Amino acid sequence: LPKKYSTCGLFSAENACLALAYFQVGQKQKGWEIVQGLIDAYYLSHNPGIIRHVLNDSGGADHGDLDFTDLSSTLLRLLCEGLWGLSFRLLEDELYVSPQLPEHWKQAELQLPDLQLFWNCSAFEDRLSLRCRHKALKIIRIPMRKAEIEELWLNKQPCQFHIEPGIGCAFIRIETRLQDDLEVRVFYGETALPKLKQEKLQSYAGNLAALECDSGRILELKGAFAEEPGGASQQRRLLRIAGKPGWHEVFALVELRQARLWLPLAVEIAAQHEEAQALPAYTVQTHVCLQNYFNSSLSTLHQQEYRSPRPTSYSIGMRLNGRYAWDWNQCGHNAVQVDDSRLRQAADGVYQLPDGLSFRTPAQGDNIACVSIWDNFPDRLRIPLQGQAQAVAVFFICTTNAMQAGLENARVAVHYADGLCERRALVYAQNCDDWLTAALQKENPYFYFSEWNHGIVQIINCDVKRPLAALHIEALANEVIIGLLGVTLLQ
Repeated sequence: LPKKYSTCGLFSAENACLALAYFQVGQKQKGWEIVQGLIDAYYLSHNPGIIRHVLNDSGGADHGDLDFTDLSSTLLRLLCEGLWGLSFRLLEDELYVSPQLPEHWKQAELQLPDLQLFWNCSAFEDRLSLRCRHKALKIIRIPMRKAEIEELWLNKQPCQFHIEPGIGCAFIRIETRLQDDLEVRVFYGETALPKLKQEKLQSYAGNLAALECDSGRILELKGAFAEEPGGASQQRRLLRIAGKPGWHEVFALVELRQARLWLPLAVEIAAQHEEAQALPAYTVQTHVCLQNYFNSSLSTLHQQEYRSPRPTSYSIGMRLNGRYAWDWNQCGHNAVQVDDSRLRQAADGVYQLPDGLSFRTPAQGDNIACVSIWDNFPDRLRIPLQGQAQAVAVFFICTTNAMQAGLENARVAVHYADGLCERRALVYAQNCDDWLTAALQKENPYFYFSEWNHGIVQIINCDVKRPLAALHIEALANEVIIGLLGVTLLQ
């Protein structure tokens, strides 16, 4: 994706929150990978000891952004609540301790004013020491490293515990109201935790797939796939793959000795490949004259001031020139660089696209017919059409932004003489995008008419037996401008 200011950068706070979430659900390896990058940034950022709001791919500061420079509080929460798993839930009379330290850390220590925590581990023993004067209920969760627990001591005495299944892991849970010094020691046997024999697979909808673990027994399955009764055993289940193409998850609750954990199987349902149908060979292209509907030019579109409608209070999200305030486009932050010379210099006033489609465009003067909720333009246009066509090709540019993502920005419709119509919704970023940023929509053909600017072609298939009446285009979302460059009837 193109870099966009505050939209598509490498954000320290977002990565810290993601790492925290990984730790909280027991995915400590993924969380630790992110922590390592953030720790590097403490030394590589513009001011050592402070992580910048936006980083570059080498871990240093992105000098294009000086906002929100101190991310220390976010990182401290990540380290305390995520890496060390500490949560003071004193309103609920609970103190939560669930360390998610990397496997290679054999010992570690955390010193806080209200709490001291010490961690030691060896091949078959975990030792957690806690010093805390709070009277709250201490809930201690230790990630299991083996499937078999031979003994568990709390302050040198055998202690009651139970096992909490996690995703790809299991936790030993101990609860106590003891104060001051606590020491938990876990002694493991040699039995390793169970694993799935295959953690990822690709298949087609309708096929059978086997989910199999290397040890233990499968107690339960959760997921969207139906289980087939034949061929099942304690360590093996058959699934009927069903659903839309893409990734799906199946979770198997596996038990071995004291360990109980949910093991995930990632299933990619592949799309059924059909023979590609060749596009119709349009032998006749009839260009629709838009001269009477042009109301701006590409070069002056963002030289106007767009003042209304706006909120009566703050309105800083859109600049006066109609560009998104946090726009970082092909030419830089808040840059507006337009080159329509290829359109202007088209032979005989007809611009030919690489795919063979062509559109009439003027050599000078206005060259776009715009619709928008901005008062600068009408919010809809009706362009008369004559004759019949297999399809109508609409060549347009769009000014939009990330705040309009997933919304119907505009609507294009071909109306027949009998009152019926063919409609197409233009949704950012499914089939339309901003003409100054890199093209990112994938449903419609797009073409660069300069190094920085591109247009999009929306093809609307028609009933060739019905006479055409008009092309309607309507702006629906705030801050959006749709500019028609050309319309061509295809036969």
